[in-house]
Amino acid sequence: MRILIYFPFFFLLSCKITSSDGKDSLIRLFFLQNDNKQKVSMSIKGKLNDANGKPISNSVLILNTTGISSSLSKKGRQNSNDTIRCVDYSFKKNYLRCVKIIQPDLFEQKSSNACYEVYYGSSTNKKIQSIAKLNNIRSGQSIVYYYNNEIQAESDRFTIFSCTGDLLSEGIITDNTIGGLTDSNGEYTINLKAGKINTISVKTPIKDMGDIKIDLSSKTTKESLEEIKNDTTKLDITIPSNIQITYEVATITEDTSTPSSVDQNPDTTTTTNDTQVDSSSFINSLMEEIKTEILLGIAYPNTSYNLSQNIAVSISPTLVGAITTCSVSPALPSGLSLNTTNCTISGTPDTITASQNYTITAANSFGNINTILPITIKDGVWIQDAYLKASNNDASNGFGSRVAIDGDYAVVAVNSEDNSSTTINNTDNASFIDDNSVADSGAVYVFKRDATTGDWIQDAYLKTTNAEAVDNFGWQVAISGDYIIAGAPDEDNGSTSINNTDNGSITDTTFVNASGAAYIFKRDSSGNWIQDAYLKATNAGPVDKFGTGVTISGNYAAVGASGESSNFTSINNTDNASFTDDDSAASAGAVYVFKRDSTTGDWILDAYLKASNAEASDSFGQRLAMSGDYLIVAAITEDNSSTSINNVDNSSIADDNAATDSGAAYIFKRDPTTGDWIQDAYLKGSNTAAGDNFASSVAISGNFAIVGARTEDSNFTGINNTDNASFTDNDLSTDSGAAYIFKRDETTGNWIQDAYLKPTNTGVGDKFGVNSISISGNYAVVSAYLEDNVSTTINNTDNASFTDDDSATDAGAVYVFKRNVVTGIWTQDAYLKATNTKAGDQFGQTVYISGKYIIVGSSREDNNLNTIYNTDNASITNDNAATDSGAAYIFKYQ
Repeated sequence: MRILIYFPFFFLLSCKITSSDGKDSLIRLFFLQNDNKQKVSMSIKGKLNDANGKPISNSVLILNTTGISSSLSKKGRQNSNDTIRCVDYSFKKNYLRCVKIIQPDLFEQKSSNACYEVYYGSSTNKKIQSIAKLNNIRSGQSIVYYYNNEIQAESDRFTIFSCTGDLLSEGIITDNTIGGLTDSNGEYTINLKAGKINTISVKTPIKDMGDIKIDLSSKTTKESLEEIKNDTTKLDITIPSNIQITYEVATITEDTSTPSSVDQNPDTTTTTNDTQVDSSSFINSLMEEIKTEILLGIAYPNTSYNLSQNIAVSISPTLVGAITTCSVSPALPSGLSLNTTNCTISGTPDTITASQNYTITAANSFGNINTILPITIKDGVWIQDAYLKASNNDASNGFGSRVAIDGDYAVVAVNSEDNSSTTINNTDNASFIDDNSVADSGAVYVFKRDATTGDWIQDAYLKTTNAEAVDNFGWQVAISGDYIIAGAPDEDNGSTSINNTDNGSITDTTFVNASGAAYIFKRDSSGNWIQDAYLKATNAGPVDKFGTGVTISGNYAAVGASGESSNFTSINNTDNASFTDDDSAASAGAVYVFKRDSTTGDWILDAYLKASNAEASDSFGQRLAMSGDYLIVAAITEDNSSTSINNVDNSSIADDNAATDSGAAYIFKRDPTTGDWIQDAYLKGSNTAAGDNFASSVAISGNFAIVGARTEDSNFTGINNTDNASFTDNDLSTDSGAAYIFKRDETTGNWIQDAYLKPTNTGVGDKFGVNSISISGNYAVVSAYLEDNVSTTINNTDNASFTDDDSATDAGAVYVFKRNVVTGIWTQDAYLKATNTKAGDQFGQTVYISGKYIIVGSSREDNNLNTIYNTDNASITNDNAATDSGAAYIFKYQ
């Protein structure tokens, strides 16, 4: 509990009472005195800058001379713990801070009820000013005095009496430490002491700038100081290399009075101990108190921010001091908010806003400090950030056939890579030769972005411990945090169990043709990648193709087996369930969900998912994606003619088989309480038609899912933003392709069709929405890997209308769509092309977006390079010397 008592013109008493549990309490005493007198001293003024000439504003100047004090007890016993220590806080409150630790055990007389009276006194009058009467004070109690001027005489003191009038202790202030503060322009004024070496510690709210030393030890008279005033070159000053300082003499003061001697108690022999207490440690401890109580500091990582619309941000400042409130004026741009306790700016700016200065104020009971932060919200643009090639680049590898990205890590899978290696290479940008002795064994390449330079490097080269020919490892790949999952649908091991041994050696026990496998890799604390788990289905069977689809999110992973042939139509939520499938529904497909035990790190089979209308040849599980507790699964060749969404959990769906290969998507959700998975929704396009292959690609992020229909035939150009819009496909643009965005109502949990996407240059055979589609927050990415435009530039104009020249057959293109968070409307935000566009490259065979980064695969690109280009929008020359070697491109929103 703290009690504040105001005494006009004299002092302020602030107490924290000792609690019943015996913990230390703190008593603060603020009091005023008359103008001080001193010996010879000099003040200087000027300006402080850093090494670059920038003002060092709002910094603390702590001037350490020789000072602190000694203390006497009743019997003259001196104890280092029974001292008074002082520092001048004139830079902020214009008072002297002195700390007195009461040690009743040193007092000859003990006061009943531990009652004490504290005074400010002199050598002749020990009770000039009563400060406080204190009861129930125990040994070790701290009293902090705040005095508004320097001491009148070096013999002045703080005294403690018992409440019965006995003098118990007095602290004689023999010297003190003086402070100052620079203003917003770096200007300062500070008092120096003659006859001493003055060390000025320059401490900003963020860092210690070092010490300025001014030697006045030989300057003991007013006349000697006048010499410096007339010629500042005579000032003996040492300045750190990171500080620039200007200075001139402001004032010179001389005290001609004679200080009184220390008054000895006539009843007791007392001594004055002038031994100095370690001043540097004292100053450091005081600086910590300044930081936590008085000095406020706030500094954001950048001095201004040029933010992009629709990209989430979190900007945390460095804070100094016990800041209790933060405020901003004027209000931050729409979509951004200020945390009122730690001053963090966060949110997703949703409205383009011109540059404006925002004043951020951090405050506590001692005052406040401001910083001005210019913020602009711009309509960002996409640029080509990097061009990736494998370090063992080789013809026909198809590097970029599958890609994924999460944060600062990107993954490129190459299921046709032929190296016989069975180990992981964690050397950055490792250069090695592919022996081409194990055809189509497959590989995965991990790239990481340097957070400082922004450059991408090859971080690791992943191979399985049981790599064999035609395993097609890397058929699908996904990444989430420190975990990567990759499928090998043509792996032939007959195992039906999980191997959780790190980098475990796996022996193929029996041959089960194309039963398939999936591999999970994790990044350890050293940054190295290891094989964490080897996954197999508990009902592994021939040509099940386990691993045709993979996804991972947090502690959950899912693997699709599009060739699995069970006729089950329900979900099995039993962990590690073992069962035999009846093989009566060829290629109906299934999905297996795995979860990681957060304690042991082991992976187990969590659930076995089947569509509620499972039928032969539906290929359920060929594509899938996960976000939190939601999983979307594709059945690309499902045949139902329905054009509506079924939001009934685990609903039994009647399939009329009237629209061959129209396709469907299924959303499953995990009950956070029971952990069980249920079928949450059954999605169909509102213009369902035979052969559309709806769900040729799927993705999900939060409350939004996106589904591609690679062979949809409408010649429509543009976006239909009407919810659940019903329309007829005119079939005038064969296999042009389309994409559908669905959103989940947070109140009802129901899914609706939110938008129908077509590119602005829809063309026959482009297959917009073909193999890969992605969504992250308010951005969606759709590829058309057979688009034919020869352009090598990015078009960042919203809903740009342009004509495709069709002069680069199957060059490929990628389209970025953005959602306005206010209106909910989707627009075409950008049209992406490679800077080395060429016919047949199939740019956009796979795409993935994470935040402000997009990665695009181009598995038929032919360059013979084995290096990474990190130059923005780099112009790349095609040598066409490594046919179908493949490449990947990273784009950045800025």
